[in-house]
Amino acid sequence: MLQSFLDKYKIPVIILIAVLMVLFILLNGSGGQSAPGNIQNEPLPMEDDQVPSAHEEEAAQPLNKEIFVDVKGAVHKPGIYKAVQSERVNDLIIRAGGFTEAAQDTSVNLAQRVTDEMVIYVPEEGEPGALPASVAIPVGEEMLDINQAEALEFESLPGIGPAKAKAIVDYRSENGPFQTIEELMEVSGIGEGTFDKLKENITVN
Repeated sequence: MLQSFLDKYKIPVIILIAVLMVLFILLNGSGGQSAPGNIQNEPLPMEDDQVPSAHEEEAAQPLNKEIFVDVKGAVHKPGIYKAVQSERVNDLIIRAGGFTEAAQDTSVNLAQRVTDEMVIYVPEEGEPGALPASVAIPVGEEMLDINQAEALEFESLPGIGPAKAKAIVDYRSENGPFQTIEELMEVSGIGEGTFDKLKENITVN
């Protein structure tokens, strides 16, 4: 009976077996990989240790840009120094001749990286109301109203130390509000040279 069945359906059985073999070969030959037409263009997700940190992004910024830093206060050679952004406050203090004997050097963060238009101010020992050792002056962006500013704010201006800041406040108290920024040269200790350094940063309202 089996023999008669095979004789009758021999050709269909052979075709079926051949089809099954072809399918088996195709399925195993693909290895579970997607067809070329289905390749995805989306980026692979990054592992946690592959995501760039904020420090790495900062390190990628150029550190050889030329900048200018104002070093003043208790140093031997105060003045405006050329620097690059990779330098530290300590580098600029050395360039300015180092601390004087009266310097309150413990208030200075020597490891701080310098920035353009930074003021590094080194106070003297026992100096009242001293500014932090380094502050940035927003030149051309924010004008200081000399009729409203306090003494510490005046000290953030180029060429103005504690004594001149106090003289400005005292002059304003005795003579009333400034009418023009040029009137600032009427204050004792503020000449044309000092005025030229700070005139772009001040205004009167």
